[in-house]
Formats: sequence, C-alpha cells, structure tokens
Amino acid sequence: MYDIPEVRGALDRLWRALRDAMRSRGLADVPDELSHIDSGWDAHWGGEAVYFTHVCGRDFVRRFPGRYRVIATPRYAAEGCEGDRYRSFVVIAEGAAAARLSDLRGARLVVNGAHSHSGAWALAPLVAPHGALGDFFGSVTESGSHEASLSVVRSGGADVAAIDCITYGLLARHRPDALGGVRVVTTTPLAPAPPYVAPASFGPAVFATMRDALAEVIADPALEDVREALLLRGVSVRDDEAVYQAHFGRAGPGAGP
Repeated sequence: MYDIPEVRGALDRLWRALRDAMRSRGLADVPDELSHIDSGWDAHWGGEAVYFTHVCGRDFVRRFPGRYRVIATPRYAAEGCEGDRYRSFVVIAEGAAAARLSDLRGARLVVNGAHSHSGAWALAPLVAPHGALGDFFGSVTESGSHEASLSVVRSGGADVAAIDCITYGLLARHRPDALGGVRVVTTTPLAPAPPYVAPASFGPAVFATMRDALAEVIADPALEDVREALLLRGVSVRDDEAVYQAHFGRAGPGAGP
C-alpha cells in the first residue's frame, strides 16, 4: 500500500533489503522483487501467491478473517499519525462553505472503495450522532483510490472525501499539486495503521523470523533515505487480537475466552 509512483524506487529498495534479511535467516521462497499492485486489491489479498503484504485493517478482520497473521504495524511520520495509529482527513473543495461535519449533511461523498476503513468506514463514528453513512450523505460513489477521490472533489464531482493521512502526507511530500483545491474540514478517530501480514499457514517460527528481519531493516542506517521517502518511522509488534478489537469490537478467530 502507499505505492505512489514517486516512492516505488524506495519501496523496491526496502523490499530487497527485507528479502535479503529473511533469506539470511533461512527463509526459503522469498520473492526476488516486490509486486506493485495498481488495482485489484481484492484479487491480490484473496489470491494464493501472497508471501508478505500490506493490508487494510478492516479487510484483515472482516473480509479475510483467519487468512493472514499480523507481522507488525508500521509507524509513520505523517501528520495525523500517532505511534502505530492513523486517521483520515475529511476534505472538501477549497471554496466550499462548510465549517464542520454537520454542515455536510446531504453532501455527495466519494470513497476510494466501499470496504475501505480510511476512505469510508472511518467516517461512521463521526456521522453516528446524525445517522448511518447512507442516511447522512446524499449519495456515495466509489473512485478506486484516494488520489482519484481528491481529483473528484477538486473537480466538483463530489463534495467530500475521507483521505488516509499517510496517503495525504506522501502526496504533500512528493506531489503537493495533488492536494491543490481541497482543504481539511475535520479528521476521523485514530485506528491501527494497515499492518504488514503474511499467510497464517506459515506458522509461528516463520512469523518470528519475519519480525526479526523487519526489525533489522527498519533500523538499518543505510536505509535512512528510504524511510524518509516513505515517511516510515518504525514498526510495532501489534498482534492479531489488537487489530481485531480495534476494527471489529471483539476477539478474532481462534481467540481464547
């Protein structure tokens, strides 16, 4: 995730370092190169060829329960992040008159995807005092990405969007023109940032090895420029249950009583 063209070189370097660190610890079949996913996230996350991936927390707990286990949760330096948690910025057109969320009742909402936490469901707690998402907003359409949602709001095709603060921060750093013509009217509550995960079938020993390799790479002074480009500050070992509780409100599959 957060695979905008401007940071793909940094992501490739990060993966190659992680690949080598995992291989040096005895892991086999580690892919040589990172696969860049422009679209079709559902097919990717639901596919059989995933070795290590980045997944939306809501999809992890609600759409693929038990399929993956959390390796670690990234900590980002983007504005709006706190530790390994993030939020979304609710944006409207720069010239729009709204001053608060309640002013947006009946507005046209554009989301990156119907299942997205950051682009759609992060708004639910904000509008809860006023009703459900579909009742509060006049219409809800899908754009396919946060960048596309920004473009739709900027062009007048929709009135409001929720933009993941990490995406927002990366665009502010690498492509500030993409944020032109919009302004932030409010923010959503914090939630765990999208975790790094791997198939649950790998087993505890592989996960422990992956965590060790990731910790080495994240601390490597030679990759400081890579982390800077990605706004990546570090990682936290947040387990599956913490992610389930945050997004689902209850324990996940296989949890104890």
